[in-house]
Amino acid sequence: MTIRGELMPTLTVSDGTPIYYEDFGEGSPIVFVHGGAATHALWDHQVYELADRFRTVTYDHRGFGVSEKPRKGYTTDQLADDLYDLVNTLGLHDATLVSHGFGGHVVLRAAQRHPDIASKLILSAAAPWFSGNVSSEATSDDATLGGFSEDFAANLSTGIGTNYAGTNWDLFENWLFHRDPGIGTKVASLFMAQSCPSYVMKQLIRDLSNVDHRGYLDRITQPTLVLHGIHDRKNRYEGAKILADLLPQAELITFQESSHALFFDELDLFNRTVAEFVQR
Repeated sequence: MTIRGELMPTLTVSDGTPIYYEDFGEGSPIVFVHGGAATHALWDHQVYELADRFRTVTYDHRGFGVSEKPRKGYTTDQLADDLYDLVNTLGLHDATLVSHGFGGHVVLRAAQRHPDIASKLILSAAAPWFSGNVSSEATSDDATLGGFSEDFAANLSTGIGTNYAGTNWDLFENWLFHRDPGIGTKVASLFMAQSCPSYVMKQLIRDLSNVDHRGYLDRITQPTLVLHGIHDRKNRYEGAKILADLLPQAELITFQESSHALFFDELDLFNRTVAEFVQR
């Protein structure tokens, strides 16, 4: 694959789809898994800091960034298998997987489908299910919070079909950051988000709406960090506590000055936490 006449690093996953990736540094491997309104570039500040000590791999999910955009295949299971193919092809089974947002759904499903995929997991701004108040006893009296609120999920789905750019801009203005990151960061974020066609996002949300990981979390045995911003109103903080409780070897670390984009809001703390966990 080429862009602007330059050869791009890609690997072909099991169904024949080319996936773009970047691979910098040497040492213990870290694979970064981006969220919904993003690409591999989400992790630029982590690669900048960590690639001097670790092997850092970032990639674009199918349908995102400069990876191939096939007509179908946008499910949590497929993206989990894509991640496994990347890890397997690059020989990274001793890696730490670091996810953000909906990338956490991909990592959790990948760990369930492929238990040997990684040695450690870091789930940032993750959730035990996609949206709504889910009851552990199937009664509305015992509803627990986690993931998107039903209103947010409904508004997101509607907005994608009527004003995709405006919906993404609202994310960056009101939902991702604890403090205003400045116009440059928001424009860069919008550029990343718009690389994913709206119809691809529609298919993903349709699949994700049925995701609930609780049935197998007790079988995911890798040491895991659950990192969550206390001010996160997008993937609600209560979900992080549920993940940490249900994963057998999980530790919850709360970022006190962060919203959803904790990897940016508290950049130094995030990078230090990742490095220390990989080296532990």
